[in-house]
Amino acid sequence: MKQNGKVFLVFAIFIYMALPTFGRGVSELSLYENAAQTAANNIVSSVNSGSIAVVRISSQDTNLSQQIIQWLENGLVAGRILTTISREKINDVLKEQRLGLSGLIDDESAQRIGHLLGAEYVLAGDIKNLNGTSILNIQVLETETGRLLYSDSFSIKDGAKPPQPLPYIGQFEVGGWFSFNNITGANNGGLSFDIEPYIAFSRSFSDRFSLNMRLGNYSRILTGDTAKSWTNIDLSPIKDWLYLSITPRLSLPIGPGTLRLSLQLMPIFYLADNYDFFGEYYSRDMPPTFIFNPAIRYSLHSGLGWLNFELYTDNMGIAKGYDYDKDTKEYKYGLLIKHLKFFAEVYNLLGSGIALSLTPSFFIKTNDSLFDSYFHNLRFGMGYYGLDNFNFGLRADFPIGTKINKTAMEYRGIDLIPFVQAKCGAFSTRLNFYVYYIGANTDYRKVSYSAQINVSYSFSVGKR
Repeated sequence: MKQNGKVFLVFAIFIYMALPTFGRGVSELSLYENAAQTAANNIVSSVNSGSIAVVRISSQDTNLSQQIIQWLENGLVAGRILTTISREKINDVLKEQRLGLSGLIDDESAQRIGHLLGAEYVLAGDIKNLNGTSILNIQVLETETGRLLYSDSFSIKDGAKPPQPLPYIGQFEVGGWFSFNNITGANNGGLSFDIEPYIAFSRSFSDRFSLNMRLGNYSRILTGDTAKSWTNIDLSPIKDWLYLSITPRLSLPIGPGTLRLSLQLMPIFYLADNYDFFGEYYSRDMPPTFIFNPAIRYSLHSGLGWLNFELYTDNMGIAKGYDYDKDTKEYKYGLLIKHLKFFAEVYNLLGSGIALSLTPSFFIKTNDSLFDSYFHNLRFGMGYYGLDNFNFGLRADFPIGTKINKTAMEYRGIDLIPFVQAKCGAFSTRLNFYVYYIGANTDYRKVSYSAQINVSYSFSVGKR
């Protein structure tokens, strides 16, 4: 009899501890399990192989959250392409870094957590109550890019997804750049202002394909040729054009990392009698310039941190007037390659949040001859990205150039560009300050400085 009493007591304690879960009913728990299994299957089919950290499912019931996490981890590893980060490691990192995640996470938090855990993907979610119906929300973000790879919601009351007020269209950004430039020297001395308002759009259609678009207007309203001082200001734009940039990107898993191919397509339309995109003088009746910049980038995670390598052109295009037809004695469209660059970076060096980069670049101008001139530049970059809402760093450029056509001219110099970037909610601002000196023959030596600020506001249209 005493033995039966002990069994009854143990059974009663077990029922009391499990009451929050059992009280939901077997059918409701089954809906949660089915939702977790469906989400896991969809995630496996949406991402490449790698490791994933199921960080948190936030709810008022800790037992239920832990059970859903267990169902998700079981379903993820069952697909045999993903491995999960241990719960002990996740809890230790969150505790040490004091990262309190409540529900879904933004891009910057996902990247920070993923880097600290050494995971390619981060999963988080929450359970909310809507008019008496429990809604399970789950998101997966990519550590390297902060890109949203998977997002879904499940209604636990009837097993159906809740109605979506508006399908997801994409991420928008409205902002602008403003810069003040001062140039001193034997020539081209003076002041100038640059203004560039823009609106940008981005969307990931899958884990492999994304699209970025940007519409903007660039103008230089205070010229360095005529404005030698603040008392002699000429508001006639020396540059004024409208541009539309369209950049599709394709990501492919190659070896231990990811290969990303992209191509920027950008027509430029001139709005005034001014210098064109490549620095020549034309009237507003000049036909558009067409820019196309291909890029190839490879990224992988190593013991040092994320390694990024990229080969790309900067401002390659065709424009009227850069090829001369000797038969008709008219200028026609010609090809120019303004910059060819190679970029190498170590991001989050040894988990410190520091990024180091090296970028050698070459300036190539083509018209009727294959190479009109070339320019060498070696760029070092260092930045700190360990904070969610504040980054800072320094870039140093060392130009070493030689003009090899028409005029023999060599020049050396140094550019120092410190920057700070801050974010508050949907608002973001970045400040660049340039100080550079180029020394050459007496006709070209100059010192200049400029300050450049960007302010932007980001928002999503539709529910992801």
